[in-house]
Amino acid sequence: MKTKVLIMGGSGFVGSALVPALLDSGCNVTTLNRGSRLVRGAEQITTDGYDAAAMKAVTARFDVVIDTSCYDGAATRIAYEAFGGASTLWLHLSSAAVYRAIGNTGALESDALGGADVWAEYGRAKHAAETVLIDAAKGPFVILRPPYLYGPQNDSDRETFIWSRALSGRPVIVPGTGSALIQFLHVEDLAALFIYLLKSVPDSSQIYNVAAPEIMTSYEWARRLAAIAGRDIELLRGAEVAPKERPRDYFPFRDTNCIVNPQKLFATTDWRPQFDWQKRIRCNL
Repeated sequence: MKTKVLIMGGSGFVGSALVPALLDSGCNVTTLNRGSRLVRGAEQITTDGYDAAAMKAVTARFDVVIDTSCYDGAATRIAYEAFGGASTLWLHLSSAAVYRAIGNTGALESDALGGADVWAEYGRAKHAAETVLIDAAKGPFVILRPPYLYGPQNDSDRETFIWSRALSGRPVIVPGTGSALIQFLHVEDLAALFIYLLKSVPDSSQIYNVAAPEIMTSYEWARRLAAIAGRDIELLRGAEVAPKERPRDYFPFRDTNCIVNPQKLFATTDWRPQFDWQKRIRCNL
């Protein structure tokens, strides 16, 4: 019998890799979202995730729930109350932004949580979503905390931001001194990890950092992207040319480390990321 999987969300960037991967693995896939985009190959439930009555009115039940879209505690509570009781596994996509501070060696799962001030409400809300799930869960769950995602159909203007300026000869300002450390995970690696977990349901609930090992500075990231486009680019440092401006007003990332230590995942499973940033990023250009 096919595994019945419900994806909370599923019509965006993560879903573009996750839905096809699940279908290829033989799963029966249903998405639940507001229905603004067609998700090919999946059944679609159209409803508002914040409407508790509408969520509870859904009569279908699923073996595995993958939550890619709950950004706060309220949405997580509603979703779990609607679907958690019948599922054998709950997979929750969180974020490195839940950590209160990230040093130069990467956050550990045991580090202080609550979201750093630089992430504003996003980090606090993602932490609240985790807390609600941990408190409510009656069966096994896995929380995944990646840093930045990249890959085809990324709807965040990140790589394209640098390439558009490199190709048009415009300079780029990097935040601060350009020394903030950043780390990535390819969206297809994330999809592969979800499939790995649903095929080998853990005996107990787990929280994992997940990322490819390579770490680079924001300055190096911008320089390497421009080089991939075959262009030199003028890189200016925000600390010198825009000291009073918010980094997110002129660059895709904040002036803060966003790196995690994934060794717990690597030590306790045989899953490994397959995509090398330098090779795979060329596919996006």
